[in-house]
Amino acid sequence: MRSASQLLASLFAFLLALSTLASSQTATTSLHGSVTDPNGAVIRGATVTLNDPATGFARTVTTDAQGVYQFLEIPPSTYVVTVAAKGFATSKQNDLKVFVNTPATLDIPMQISAGIVVVEVSGVAPLVNTQNATLGDCQSAVRRPRSHRYSEPAARGCVYGE
Repeated sequence: MRSASQLLASLFAFLLALSTLASSQTATTSLHGSVTDPNGAVIRGATVTLNDPATGFARTVTTDAQGVYQFLEIPPSTYVVTVAAKGFATSKQNDLKVFVNTPATLDIPMQISAGIVVVEVSGVAPLVNTQNATLGDCQSAVRRPRSHRYSEPAARGCVYGE
């Protein structure tokens, strides 16, 4: 009887150990990293999106005060990581492969975005003489023979020749 109870206790202990080992084996992984600007300073509040186009799985997180993001317990797959932050160009990393029980690190440097400025001009600008240095309309000045004096002052900047 003693050997039967020992056998039963050993079997129970074996099953308990086996179930503990089985539950600790998960088919997930993790991804973490930091988001920085071109000078290496961290960017807080950046939106990091992890997307698996094959399955439609997607998660979004925001970087913390140290510019760090992390995705915990994600299924192993090939992902697309997209990062967006105010004042920076959106960054996209394609074909990021993560494997079971192998935490991955992806540090993402961001580039400063050149703001799009649209300037709409309406109306017509006055014509500007780009050919010479004259300032007025010399044709409107009345030219008289040399022997007579001009009755009106010549237009400023006009040069009269023979």
